[in-house]
Amino acid sequence: MDASDRVRQIEISEEERARLDAMSGLIEPSVPLSHYRLWDLPAFGLLHLSVSEAAELTVVDMWFSGEITDIEEPPDFDGDTSDPRLLASLAEQRDTFKARLLASIEAGHLGADVVSRDYDDRLKPDETYIACYALDKWLEARGYESGDIFTEWYDMRGDMVGNMQEEASFCRTATRQELKKHSLSKLAGRCGVELDDMDRVDMSVAYDSAILEVQKLRKALSSHSADKQMVADRPLTTRQRRTLLTVIAALCKEAGIDYQERGTAKRISIAVSELGAAVGEDTIRGYLSAIPDAVESRSK
Repeated sequence: MDASDRVRQIEISEEERARLDAMSGLIEPSVPLSHYRLWDLPAFGLLHLSVSEAAELTVVDMWFSGEITDIEEPPDFDGDTSDPRLLASLAEQRDTFKARLLASIEAGHLGADVVSRDYDDRLKPDETYIACYALDKWLEARGYESGDIFTEWYDMRGDMVGNMQEEASFCRTATRQELKKHSLSKLAGRCGVELDDMDRVDMSVAYDSAILEVQKLRKALSSHSADKQMVADRPLTTRQRRTLLTVIAALCKEAGIDYQERGTAKRISIAVSELGAAVGEDTIRGYLSAIPDAVESRSK
């Protein structure tokens, strides 16, 4: 029995949704009920995707891998997988895969661990969740091997699971109130203030608000600094690499250089050394050998 068999499938009816939504503010109105159902899954569902998310991840991965060739990259594209322009151009392919995933779930070929339906008994793609490994197996059975974007998603969610496990281990050492009381008393002590119970309640509310605000600021600052670094450090995608090689082929033709001719790698290596840089012949030869496939892919 694999992990997917051990996970209990959770059906969410509209009646249950209405009943729980009416429970005096216990459920945040802006959060779908299916998100709470994810808590019953391993790692709180961090390794699960909604059908809509799975369809989007699949087509973006296929595009970066060169599987989808009829969609051009947006102008000044920096490789951001969440670029709205890229997602908009892939909307038709995304909707096609969304329909395929839903059909496979209904047919029993793809397991869904959280299932949500509307009054017409149709699956809700934004609130029906499948495990990432189930999606990977589903694609593999249909001849597609997931690429770099899937790997990045796995790595990101794996880090989240690790952080959650560390946080859980830490929280087991004390209750939330004990931790908060200790933090508030320590903070007040630094200011030379003694807190009674009422002061502690007031300060607790302010403390929670301040923590949330600090977290938002840290996230904004981290995102701002990381964006610049990621643009500089991000490796070339398959599409970008092919585009660059096609441009090199055009420049070779303009300069009267046959990139397939013997000795061309040495000729280019010498030209590079005249610029004060150094690139080995084997490295250049490897790039030159990849040009025909790149040109062919851009000519489709």
